[in-house]
Amino acid sequence: MNQSRKRWVMLFSIPIFLLCINQLYATSLKGPLAVEIIDIRVVGEPIVGNHVTLEVDYKVNSDGDVQLMFNFPKAVIPEDGAKRYETKLKCQKGGIYTERIIVKVTNDGASLVNIIAQMENAPDSIQKQTSRHISIEHGKKDYAVFSSITNDFVKKSKSYKEHKKIIAVKGNYDSLNIDSTNVAPTLKSVTATSTYLINIIGTVTYDDAHESPVRKEGLYGGKIYFYFRNSSTLKTYHPWQGSYKNIHYDNINTNGSFYFGFGMPADLTGYDQIILLVGSGNPYVSYSLPDGYVMSTDQGDLTTFGDSEGAVLYFNPSNTLVSYSGVDIVVNSQDGSLLRNMMFAGELVKQRYNGSIPFSMPTVELVKSASPYHGIFSVDRKWNISPWGYVYFTKITIDPDYTNLETTSHEYGHYVNYRMWNGNYDSWDEDNSSCAVQEGWAIFYSFAARNYANKVYGDGIMKDRSNTEEGPFLTNPYGNNSFNYEPAIAKFSSLLWNLYDGYSDGIFKSSIYTGDNDDLSGYGTRVFEIMRSMANVKYESGPTFNRFDQNYSVYTDRFKSGLDAQIQNSIQIAYDFLIPNNKRMLPPQLKSATGTIQSSNLNNLTINWHNNIYTGDIRYSNRELGYHLYQRASDADSWTLVSTIPFTNGNYTWSNSNAYAYDYKISSYNTSGDSYGDVLLNLTCDNITNINYRTYSSNTTVSGCSLNISYITINNNASVIFDGSVNTIINGPFEVTLGSSVEIK
Repeated sequence: MNQSRKRWVMLFSIPIFLLCINQLYATSLKGPLAVEIIDIRVVGEPIVGNHVTLEVDYKVNSDGDVQLMFNFPKAVIPEDGAKRYETKLKCQKGGIYTERIIVKVTNDGASLVNIIAQMENAPDSIQKQTSRHISIEHGKKDYAVFSSITNDFVKKSKSYKEHKKIIAVKGNYDSLNIDSTNVAPTLKSVTATSTYLINIIGTVTYDDAHESPVRKEGLYGGKIYFYFRNSSTLKTYHPWQGSYKNIHYDNINTNGSFYFGFGMPADLTGYDQIILLVGSGNPYVSYSLPDGYVMSTDQGDLTTFGDSEGAVLYFNPSNTLVSYSGVDIVVNSQDGSLLRNMMFAGELVKQRYNGSIPFSMPTVELVKSASPYHGIFSVDRKWNISPWGYVYFTKITIDPDYTNLETTSHEYGHYVNYRMWNGNYDSWDEDNSSCAVQEGWAIFYSFAARNYANKVYGDGIMKDRSNTEEGPFLTNPYGNNSFNYEPAIAKFSSLLWNLYDGYSDGIFKSSIYTGDNDDLSGYGTRVFEIMRSMANVKYESGPTFNRFDQNYSVYTDRFKSGLDAQIQNSIQIAYDFLIPNNKRMLPPQLKSATGTIQSSNLNNLTINWHNNIYTGDIRYSNRELGYHLYQRASDADSWTLVSTIPFTNGNYTWSNSNAYAYDYKISSYNTSGDSYGDVLLNLTCDNITNINYRTYSSNTTVSGCSLNISYITINNNASVIFDGSVNTIINGPFEVTLGSSVEIK
């Protein structure tokens, strides 16, 4: 299930679980789009030298300004040679509009045209942007046009031959010899006509339609493959055997950069192209594109984008020095978003466990397909005769308009849940596990993934959607606090987030959301582990509707187990706030509290602090009512509440006879009590008296708020007392002659 609406009552729609004989589904119905691209056409024959018209039909579902952005990264471009074209039009709801652009085909090859449509001023309750693309393979006589709307070739010449299966042959040379020092690889015995030096630098990027404004992103986590090719026969070849980084492939970095660099003796006569094909998967998902390639190699089948989203470089075998820089490859917005966002979704769980995930996480099949749903995670099982029993297949299906991180990480969160329950079909079955627990987990996981991606990589967090920090404090259209009557999934997702996030959470919390709405911090991995322990917890018996409210108490009790009593109390209050809603959640504890005694008046204690209030939308924060100040005379005494301080974020002066003589602590509070982790004040003085290089020859008492003393000589049978009201700091040597004495108070 995935959400894309702004306020909680609209965010967390009731999930639909379809339990079939052979499949389990986790789904949610799609919301409306502000703009729909309903058709893309090429009018004319896109062969080299021709001009054709690109027509885009789009439907508008809300009044507003529609901006269309076209990206022409290759050889099909407008007459003026521009790589980008933008237009804006004021549109009316229900209207269907057509944009026409005349483009020319400058040379043979394959080209991508990517189109993004967005309405920035659309209501927050609907998706504001969408993207579609076409790929055009164009020669001097033949052509073919692939549309992302139909997922098929929609137009091609009669003589065009499809070539989606590539046999990638590697040379007859022995495998490379590479030692642990990562020196340049060498071949054993090679006979070749020439020795080539290869150096290629470039990027693989896409336009992220889900960012505002649209932003270029790297296809992080994927691979790019290097081969030589004969343009006439399409024979694909690499002289080296094996699979080596920067020779056969490179990993695409966060910003999209890649590099190939190596030397090789080889006979490359008959080859006139270098092809760089972009892989269509990453370490977490496998993904086949309808207009991409399947490469049959000695390493098995590899799936890649097609030529239009790769690079075809000119190669002359008589030139042995081959160098290209600035090879900028652009893939389409939909698939670029899918793969980058799935990389973040998978990386989260790996980082959460410091690289050692305690359960198996094989790659999951990813499919992009138009659907009534944002996304679907499904487990398919088929009966197998040999070996006897069921075989299970997992799949994530994403609608082309919802390739954002919110949706992709939500569905991947379902997959994490399935795998942490050991891929147990029966445990994940809704008849055995609470639907609300599963969906609540996925909503939580999505918000956690967006926080991680924003903090580490700067990707947009879509901060107005499915915010489980703000969720419990939103108001629905019926005037009731949303946590009163919201679906149980929303309650559980917010409970998980309250237990998960902290005041300072390193790479796991976006800088947008500093502060907190609760007093719990530092339990991120425990949230995962307790969820993992829920594999065999069945919902309690009762009508289907009541299933949504099951298993929360089990999760909470397991989470509290083994923790100290005060933490258990905070966890229980968070549960009571979100599930039965019978008390207020404890507020975040204040931070950076200091206590300063005034040297001019030792009866005055000035306290300074900063609060930890959530810095998102302040309307949806759990602000403390104020602060409780406690004092005690010694460690053996009990704490006594001496002052209730009104809410502020600054300072407060407490007056008491000999204020310096007590210990103090301070805590945030609300109607449910004091927050966990009260702050013990380390008293200092506003003025330090420095006493250095002094000689005392008579009885003396040296007093002050705070004394800093060093290099002191006491002689002539003198008795000297150093009495710092708050403290006395010794920073240097003392010389006390026989018969003299010193006392430090």
